[in-house]
Amino acid sequence: MDMKRFVTLFADYDAAPTFLTKRELKTIFGAAVCGGEGGLPATASAVEHPESRLDYPAFVESLGRAALVSLSKPAFATLYPTPQDKLAVLLEMWGLGDLKKLEEVSRRSGGGAASVATSYRR
Repeated sequence: MDMKRFVTLFADYDAAPTFLTKRELKTIFGAAVCGGEGGLPATASAVEHPESRLDYPAFVESLGRAALVSLSKPAFATLYPTPQDKLAVLLEMWGLGDLKKLEEVSRRSGGGAASVATSYRR
């Protein structure tokens, strides 16, 4: 998955810009592509490079990072105190782990989210 599709995925699920900014998503993408903490130089080059892609393990890592970044903000940190709570919100409440929500998002966006999901099944 490339950077553009990554940002679009979160927009399709109404998680961006509501909970995550495009800048935050770019940082998360870059950190997942680099496989580390995503220091500024490595992250910036990973985001800007047109060949940068998330493979499946990096995609899963990016979902966890997105949950932590978005729900560690002061407004949500006390509601969702543990990493498990944050990940549950991303998968269950936002619906990134729900097949029915995937189908709904796919209908709304013309197949974008479904093509993301099926590209990882292959």
